[in-house]
Amino acid sequence: MTIDNYLEILFSKVKNIGLKSIEGHGEFCSINCEKMLNNLLNLGFFSEDKSLLTSSVELLKIAGNLHDIGNFIPKEKEHNKLGAKFILKNKIQNLSERENRIVANIIRYHRGKAPSENHKMFNVLDEEAKKIVIVFSSILRVVDALDFNHKELCKSWTLRDDSFRKTLTIVTDYNMCEILDFDIKFNKKKKHLEKLIDRKLDVKCF
Repeated sequence: MTIDNYLEILFSKVKNIGLKSIEGHGEFCSINCEKMLNNLLNLGFFSEDKSLLTSSVELLKIAGNLHDIGNFIPKEKEHNKLGAKFILKNKIQNLSERENRIVANIIRYHRGKAPSENHKMFNVLDEEAKKIVIVFSSILRVVDALDFNHKELCKSWTLRDDSFRKTLTIVTDYNMCEILDFDIKFNKKKKHLEKLIDRKLDVKCF
């Protein structure tokens, strides 16, 4: 089953609302999450877990595609938690139970609190799965912030690492700082990845 077919099935369960509203943003996040992971690995980050993360990249791409699905479930709760529960209930058929749980947790933690052993959904994962969720959800947070208004204005970007100043700069083709509230959204979303890579994250235009 392709991810597009799965999206259609999932959205049919929530009265077919929202599919066109998020498919562009979901695709943006899916593509750019993979790009962000590859760039970070190429710069030497997460070297100890490189094989684990590269072998699981499809789960990151799927979570990027589906992370906002909870927005279209008619309940007044946090959409990340709703989306995670929805994935666990409506399994992605070509994924194992473990892989479905990983995708659900990445979606759960693309906003809000960081993964915690106190959270049952996270605690049931094995240690390697927890590593995947921690890294991938942190990447998804940052990529999500790059398109927080769902307009896909950032068409191209590169990473520039300054190890001396401990700064990692996302150099974009669009001046993101001109977008209303971008700084607020980005500064809130970047903290988890900053902690993982021991760098301050910044965004600048070409």
